[in-house]
Amino acid sequence: MLALSAAPVSAAPAAGLSATALFPFVPLEADPSPLERIATDLLTAHLAESGTVRLVDQKRLASVAAGLDLVPARGLGDADARRIASLAGAKIAITARTARMEGQLILYVRIMGVSGTGVVEEYTSGSLSGPVRPLCLKLSDAITAAVRQRSGEILSGAGGPEERLVLLRERLAGRRLPKTHVVVVESYGGAQRDASAAGQELTRILREFGFTMVNSRDEADVVVYGSASGETAPRRGELVASEVRVEVRAVDPSGGKLLAVANSRHTAVDLFASLAGKKAFREAVLNLAPEFIEETLTAWEASDKIVPVVPRPVTPGREY
Repeated sequence: MLALSAAPVSAAPAAGLSATALFPFVPLEADPSPLERIATDLLTAHLAESGTVRLVDQKRLASVAAGLDLVPARGLGDADARRIASLAGAKIAITARTARMEGQLILYVRIMGVSGTGVVEEYTSGSLSGPVRPLCLKLSDAITAAVRQRSGEILSGAGGPEERLVLLRERLAGRRLPKTHVVVVESYGGAQRDASAAGQELTRILREFGFTMVNSRDEADVVVYGSASGETAPRRGELVASEVRVEVRAVDPSGGKLLAVANSRHTAVDLFASLAGKKAFREAVLNLAPEFIEETLTAWEASDKIVPVVPRPVTPGREY
């Protein structure tokens, strides 16, 4: 059994240090457990003692998140994490994940500047039967080193796909959206997968936009067909790399009209090939999603099914 030990959290803000929002650990593919809470407490304590970052108060983060109807303990996308951190007065946001695989506990974080798209990822792993404190200390050291040595990379960048999705979602507010069915055939290393990480990610994004997802082609106004394939790439130090390609097509099923096409290639790294593959598929979909969604909706609206309602101008003194 994993040995857990909590430490008191020190809150000693230091002037001049980078204000940082640390969000709680969230399990990658499991229900939350006491492990995530204790790992969050330990990492918070180590970072507070490091003298490199100034952590934003957790109560303030929780208050800002609640005002946006977001729950950090359920996991946050990059755009939402940056938004909460920015409103809380932070310059850096850190999201954290846990994973359990092949007898190993994996802790990893994404370190992001709130005003750009720069992201640095750090990982650590150890036996599931060992103590979690050393892993949190090692991860804290990796985070503080990244903040010291790679601050330019973390704080740089212009709007990335998550930011473009947020802006697109605002533009689409109030517009009628088609009932949509998604089918993605996915393979990795030549073997077909029973579940598609790419398909699940695209479905998640469309649901967040307000699309009604249906279970069959017959119910749908738009059908998205996709193919996703990937393979293991050369290792990068201790990390396994996965390289994937995703292509999606939006079709009007009533007449077979092609509405939109998009494709993306992406490489991701992780401690295990299976995690790196899923991550690469999801990020490839995220990269293509903003333009694909907008192009699909524009083409669907332009079809005979949608006739925009244009208000008639009213001339003062004239009866209609």
